[in-house]
Amino acid sequence: MIGLLLNKTHIKLPLETLFTKAGVYELIVPEGATSMSAVAVGGGQSASSTTLVHTGGNGGTLRYRNAIPVTPGEKMTVVVGQGGIGTPTPVKTAFTANKGSFSGIARNGTYLLKAVGGGEDASGNTAVTVMPQSNGLSGNLLDLVLVDIVGGLVGGLVGGLLNVVGGVLAGIANNPIQNPATKPIIGGGTGGKGGTGSLTTRAVGGGGAGGYMGDGGAGCAYGATPTNPADTGAGYGGNVTLTTQGTTKIYTGRGGGGIKSTGRIKDMPGSGAGIPTAIPGGGAGGGGASQYKSDGTSLLGSGADGIVRIVWGTGRGYPDQTTAG
Repeated sequence: MIGLLLNKTHIKLPLETLFTKAGVYELIVPEGATSMSAVAVGGGQSASSTTLVHTGGNGGTLRYRNAIPVTPGEKMTVVVGQGGIGTPTPVKTAFTANKGSFSGIARNGTYLLKAVGGGEDASGNTAVTVMPQSNGLSGNLLDLVLVDIVGGLVGGLVGGLLNVVGGVLAGIANNPIQNPATKPIIGGGTGGKGGTGSLTTRAVGGGGAGGYMGDGGAGCAYGATPTNPADTGAGYGGNVTLTTQGTTKIYTGRGGGGIKSTGRIKDMPGSGAGIPTAIPGGGAGGGGASQYKSDGTSLLGSGADGIVRIVWGTGRGYPDQTTAG
């Protein structure tokens, strides 16, 4: 019996649970887990066209939530959003954009975390309740709690020993990132908008996926200078290149970049962003781009699928905390 108790004490939780393929999954909370933190990114939108212009797909939204209380053995539903489908073959006709779909985590039908896909109604996102400071959080959330308890104790002692208890309570209650089990931090950014092309150079780039602390980068048309997202963890917008095959000019847009599910690395530009790819969207929620040939044919890229990643253990969370291992 003693041996069994010792084994029980040293349960090793999985570091993470990662879902990268569009679909609906059942998640069973592992034994020993009482807290989880998660990030979700919706699928990217496909590119679209009319007889005059092309439009790149919008990137998917990112939302993260920290310190979600869980019970070992309970079942949750995980949804990974699909990217909007583009055209599999070049066309000369108009094509309506297909939206990306949302990603999220639900308990008994109620979503604890939800990030909409590119082109979807933004009101479906989990509301951002507390945004971390601009330089990001680091370390263990428990450290933050202890700092404020100590601060409360000091304040209470200054006012007299009878105020110690009041000082402790005030130190915990007055800081919005206290008591993470009941006041989790929820943050994230919106996907970047896809670019819009002109009549003559209709190829465009897709929008990047939303970041941990800001929006994704916008796609652009040929000749325009891409604008990098302000958040180092957001997907970069796609640009457009020009090549020539014989007498045929080919304008090729790049899909918006996705995000890295391991979180943003503070003060390291681009550390959280996926690299924009060719016509389809980049990983984890990048928007679709387009390709246009001077013979009038167009290829309209699909948005990338979303992603959901869960990390287990007290103090592990986003955006800059110990999520990598």
